[in-house]
Amino acid sequence: MATLYSANNLKVRNSFLSRKTKRIIFYSLMLVLPLAQFAIFYVYVNFKSISMAFMEYPMYDFFGESGAVVGFKNFGIVFDILKARPYLLTNSLILAFFMLCVAMPLAILFSYYVYKKRFLHGFYKVILFLPQIISGVVFAAIIYGFFSALSLTSGNTQINPFNQTLMSPAYVRTMLIAFTVWMSFGVNVLLFTGAMNNINPSLVEAAELDGCNAFREFIHVTFPSIFPTIISFVIITVSGIFVNQMFLMEFPKVDEAQHTIGYFLYKNAQNPNNGLFYTDVVDVENDTAFAYPILSAFSLLITAVLLPVTLIIKKLLNKYGPSTK
Repeated sequence: MATLYSANNLKVRNSFLSRKTKRIIFYSLMLVLPLAQFAIFYVYVNFKSISMAFMEYPMYDFFGESGAVVGFKNFGIVFDILKARPYLLTNSLILAFFMLCVAMPLAILFSYYVYKKRFLHGFYKVILFLPQIISGVVFAAIIYGFFSALSLTSGNTQINPFNQTLMSPAYVRTMLIAFTVWMSFGVNVLLFTGAMNNINPSLVEAAELDGCNAFREFIHVTFPSIFPTIISFVIITVSGIFVNQMFLMEFPKVDEAQHTIGYFLYKNAQNPNNGLFYTDVVDVENDTAFAYPILSAFSLLITAVLLPVTLIIKKLLNKYGPSTK
């Protein structure tokens, strides 16, 4: 027998859960997947690394089976390392500054040039993307070999700008930063050009009908439209400040004074008992000098610093950034 429902019955059934409760349930379910990913792929996978930051292990205890809890001792060693090697932090911050204030604006301008299909825009696109067509390792080897051969041919042994033994630290740092900026151009131009190609054509047509020139169109239409992509670029750059290695592994003759925090961590993770840690900071004869706990403490400290900074910058950019509305 069919059941008849009146309007009042339906109203009662629909009001069983309030709108607010439904929203809470919906948002809670939407958060399940990212929280599960964070718990599994960050907390669970890195649990040993996180706990290792507060432990101390005898040298050559590669499996970490006989450690002792030392509290925040490893974090104190990290501060000693940064105090003994201030150039690690300085180089990382300088590189981040150039990536944000030089590489990104130039990439946006070149992307706009390509987007507007100006003279030789296809040629510029290929040239700028060339470092990504060729492997970064191969490209660095070509550049280094070119300057080395040029120095031998000319008889001027100081012509290789990547050889720290022959050049001033400031000049070598400038060349490394310039190389890193150049290597990032291809991906950045591709990223921003793709964002510009997704701009609603009606906005561009309206700007042209209003008499906007290319500059005004860029300021009032293009830049606000691609601002979400710019936010993503800034967030990625800021969150990676202390992991960027500035392609130092491709230039082995560069002096330690040019190292970044990212390259420092990479170098010591490769050889934890015979790396850079023990100079002036940790005594190599100490039987508790195993470096992985110090590396773990270093990584946790980086996360503790960059997480709030990244969230604050993201909030400020979303709040005060331009909009097409």
